[in-house]
Amino acid sequence: MKGNVHLKDLCLKKLDMGKTRVYMALASMLKDNSSLTSLNIACCQLDSGASEVLSPGLFNHPSLKHLDVSGNDLLNSQPSLHLVAPALAQNPVLHTLLLRDCDIPLSGLSTLQKGIQRNKVLKKVDMTGTGAALADSWMQLGVVDPRVQLDIATMDRTTVKHPSSPPEKENATSTSRTRSGRRAIGPVRGPGMPSSGGHVQRNHSNGPNPPRQKALAHRDGTVQ
Repeated sequence: MKGNVHLKDLCLKKLDMGKTRVYMALASMLKDNSSLTSLNIACCQLDSGASEVLSPGLFNHPSLKHLDVSGNDLLNSQPSLHLVAPALAQNPVLHTLLLRDCDIPLSGLSTLQKGIQRNKVLKKVDMTGTGAALADSWMQLGVVDPRVQLDIATMDRTTVKHPSSPPEKENATSTSRTRSGRRAIGPVRGPGMPSSGGHVQRNHSNGPNPPRQKALAHRDGTVQ
C-alpha cells in the first residue's frame, strides 16, 4: 500500500493485527498514503495500546471517507479516547465511522462525544452493539445527534428531550380531575329538590305553618 496512489479500498477484516510490529507497519503505510478512501479493519484484535500508533493515520487521514474499526478495543481506555477525539474532531473528509461492538468506557464517553460534535463533515457514526448502558449515558449528555446510531436505551427518549410536560396541559388535567371529583359528590340541592333517596325535603321555615301552629292561631282567634 505504501506509495500506491491507485489504492482506494482496503479490507483487512478479521486479520490478526494485535502484534506491535503488524499495527506499526499499518500506521507507516497509512502515513505515506493519500489515495485510500475506504478501510475495513474490523475484528483485527487491536487494543488501546495500538491507539497511540494508529490514531493519527486512522482518524485524521487526508483522504479516508469510510472507516470500520468495529469489534476492536482501540477505544477501551480514557487515554485512547483522548487521542482519538481530537483527531476525529479535525478530520475534514471522514463521512462514515463504524464503531460496532466496541468496548467504550462510560467514563470517557463525553470525550468521544465532543470529538464527534465538533466534526461537521461526518454523516454517520454507528455505535450499535455497545450496549444500552452506553446509550443511556450518551443521552444523559443532553445532546441529540441524528448522525449517531446507538442501541435502544432503557430510559425514555421523550423524557430526556422534554423533561416535563407543558404547564398548560398539566393544569388542564388537574382541573378536569377536580371537576370530575365534584360531580361524583353530586350537585347542591336547594329547597324542594329530590334527595339521593328520591324524597322531597321540605323547608319548614319557608313552607306552610305546621298543625300545632294552626291550632294555636285558631284558639287565639287569629285565623280568619
